[in-house]
Formats: sequence, structure tokens, C-alpha cells
Amino acid sequence: MINYRPVRKSLTPRQSEALTAFKQHVLVHEYSPSLGEVAVILGISKPSAHELLRKLERKGYLIRTSNGGHRPHVLAADLC
Repeated sequence: MINYRPVRKSLTPRQSEALTAFKQHVLVHEYSPSLGEVAVILGISKPSAHELLRKLERKGYLIRTSNGGHRPHVLAADLC
């Protein structure tokens, strides 16, 4: 299956902060954070974390894979 990656759009300061925290979690723990972990890391509610992650997905910074997991994944090239 081919994953469609939309053209990247600029990030708000909060989205940039969330993406940085997401990447750091992946680099330290070697897996994507859960929605609850994202909420705790950023100090926001789960619904707010969900919306923030959805926006990052729509902008092409995160991608959900079809491996059955529910966690979004940062694109490997973006971890460098």
C-alpha cells in the first residue's frame, strides 16, 4: 500500500513544540508515544493532544501506518 504524503505546510509554534516532543520521545524510547503520553508531555488534555496530532498528520509531519497500531509515526527522514 502506498502512503500518501501531503505537501508540508508551516507549523504553528505549538505544533512545532509538539512535533519536537514527539520526535524526542521516539529517539529516546524507540517507539511512538501514545495519545496519553503526548497529553502528559505537553500538559494538555487527551482531546487537545488528539487534535494536535491530527493537524500534524494532515500537514504531512506524522503518518499512520497500516500495521494495526493506533499510534502515529514520525517519518524516518524527519528524525535526523
